[in-house]
Amino acid sequence: NDRKDFFHLLERCQKENGWVENAIRFYTATGRYEWIEVYLHKEYIPSVGETVIAGTLVNMTEWKNEINLWKEKANRDVLTGLYNREYFEQYVSKAMENKLLISAAIIFLDIDDFKHVNDTLGHMVGDDVICWFAKRVLGTFRHTDVVARYGGDEFVVFVNGIGRQELIHRLQQLCDDFRYPYRNGEVEYSVSASIGAAMFPGDGGTYLELLDRADSALYEAKHLGKNRFVIYHPELDYL
Repeated sequence: NDRKDFFHLLERCQKENGWVENAIRFYTATGRYEWIEVYLHKEYIPSVGETVIAGTLVNMTEWKNEINLWKEKANRDVLTGLYNREYFEQYVSKAMENKLLISAAIIFLDIDDFKHVNDTLGHMVGDDVICWFAKRVLGTFRHTDVVARYGGDEFVVFVNGIGRQELIHRLQQLCDDFRYPYRNGEVEYSVSASIGAAMFPGDGGTYLELLDRADSALYEAKHLGKNRFVIYHPELDYL
């Protein structure tokens, strides 16, 4: 594609007056492809009596890499390094609009009694508990699943291509992982989570529908005594 773009740029330069430009990948002496900004124009050379195409090449690879890095940072939560709420909403909304999506789930998690952590151990330990919790959640799911910090002590996960039994297995595994307390030096604190989940397409066909039903399941888990998971069922609408 880049080769075709380059020759198309030459054709434009022959037909048009002034400068033409495009960003094209070139295989360089470093042994990899790099993005090069190409600027071309026609130039008459009196000494040879011919018009030639001359131009300038500008290596933009480092600049593009830096832009991509800043974009990635903009999608991340500063404290945990997980994706942030805005990215999660955009990603899942787009995924659910894809007609090829067959099954998926949104999982909503909330750290039980997190205010007690801040009140008794301080906010620095509270932040560390949030990071510890984030790692536990991240370690339970696949690298293709999207884990995000929704806000405060709330987290969300989008799992693509999952059935009900596999979802139950993952959620039980997550609850089992929290049986091991948070430790940092002499500080030890038992952490648990209330978890709600909703499945696509049975529980909702849009991002907001699925998120709302996962949220309803989460609050049912809290109502039942916390430290457990609930998968959405229609009876929750009447509670």
